Amino acid sequence: MSNLLLELGCEEIPARFMPGLLEDLKVKAEEKLRRERLSFDRVETLGTYRRLVLYVEGLAARQEDISEELKGPPAEIAFDKANNPTAAAIGFARSSGVEVSELIVRPAGPLPAGQAGKNYVFAKLMKKGKSAEQILPQLLPEIIISLYQPLSMRWGALEFKFIRPIHSFLALYGKKVVKFELAGIKTGNVSFGHRFTKLKSQKLKVKSAELHIFKKALLAAGVLLDQTERKEKIRKMAMAAGRKEGMEALVGEDLLSEVTFLVEDPIVYV
Repeated sequence: MSNLLLELGCEEIPARFMPGLLEDLKVKAEEKLRRERLSFDRVETLGTYRRLVLYVEGLAARQEDISEELKGPPAEIAFDKANNPTAAAIGFARSSGVEVSELIVRPAGPLPAGQAGKNYVFAKLMKKGKSAEQILPQLLPEIIISLYQPLSMRWGALEFKFIRPIHSFLALYGKKVVKFELAGIKTGNVSFGHRFTKLKSQKLKVKSAELHIFKKALLAAGVLLDQTERKEKIRKMAMAAGRKEGMEALVGEDLLSEVTFLVEDPIVYV
C-alpha cells in the first residue's frame, strides 16, 4: 500500500465555501474508495483559498477480491432424468464462464422449516480485484466532479463547471503520477507556492505522496497548508499583538474562520 496525494490548484475560492468543500471532498473520497473496495487507513483534506488537497494514507495496492453467484435455470430443466446436462445447463455454464461440472444445485433461497424448495443451478464466480493504479485515473476525476458546489462557473470554451477556474492538478500515488485530464488540464507532480514566495520559483516538484514532506515544502514557499494550524496561528498572533499594545484582541470565531481561508501566510498588523 502507498499514500495518495491530490491537489487542485484554483483561482480564489470564496472563504465561506471552503469548510464545506473540504468536508465534502473527504466524504466523497471515502464513499467512492469504499465502493471500489479500496481499503485505506485514513482520509484527510486540507486547503487554502487557492488549493484543495486530498490525502489518503495507507491506500491499498489493489481491490479486494469478491465472489458472486449467478442464478441459472431450474435444475429440472438444466439436467435430464439421468442427471446429464441439457442445452440449458451447457449454455448457462458457457455464458457464465464456468464448466458444467462447477455448477451448483440448490434451492433459490431459505425456506420455512419442513418445506422443500425448487432447485436451481448457480454459477459461483470469483471477481479478481483491479490494481489501484488502474482505478485511480477514473476515480479521482469522478470525485472532483461530484463535489457539491453552491456556485459554479465555466471558463474559456469549456463546458466543464467548477466553483472557480482550475489551473493545475497534482496527483501522486506513492511516487507515481496518477494520469488523467480534466477541464483541459493534465495531472503532474508539480505544486505551487505563495504568489510572493521567497523562493526563486513558485513551482514545487513533489517526489512522493508524503504529507509531512509536502507540507514542509509548501511552508518553505510561504504556504501554511493545514487550515487548523493556520487558524490557531492567526489567533495566537492576534492575541500576542494585542498584549504588546497593552490591549486584548477580541477574536470572533466567525471572523477568524473567514480570515483563515483568506490567506496562505498569515501576518498580523495593528
